[in-house]
Amino acid sequence: MRNIFKACSECRRRFKAKLAYQMMAPFPMSGVKQSLKTFECVGVDYAGSYLTNQGRGKPRTKRYLCLFTCLAMRTVHLELAYGLDTDYFINSFTRMTSWMGTPSYVVSDNGTNWLVGKESCAN
Repeated sequence: MRNIFKACSECRRRFKAKLAYQMMAPFPMSGVKQSLKTFECVGVDYAGSYLTNQGRGKPRTKRYLCLFTCLAMRTVHLELAYGLDTDYFINSFTRMTSWMGTPSYVVSDNGTNWLVGKESCAN
C-alpha cells in the first residue's frame, strides 16, 4: 500500500493534504451582551425577488422578503416588502414592530435603501 502512495502523486496529494479551516467574521458585540427580550437587537436583510400572482388574470409582480433576525435568540421574522424603496421597508419594519415590539438596536448590511439604528444594545 505504501508503494502505491509513493508512486501516485494524486493519491499523495489527496490523502496527505492538510485540513483547511474557514475564517469566521467577527461577531458583533451587540449579539453577545444584551437583554434576553426577543427582538431587542435585530439584524435586517432582504431576500428575493419573488414573482407572485395577485389574482386571476392579473400580471405577476415582484415581491421581496424582509428578513428580521433576533441577535440574541436567533429567532427569524419574515415580512413581505412590495419593493426595495425606503417606504416599503418602513412599512415592513412597522408591521414587524407591531408584532414584536420596537427594537433598541438594528443592524443591516449597509444597503443603500435604508439606514436604521439608534444606540448600542450592549448594557
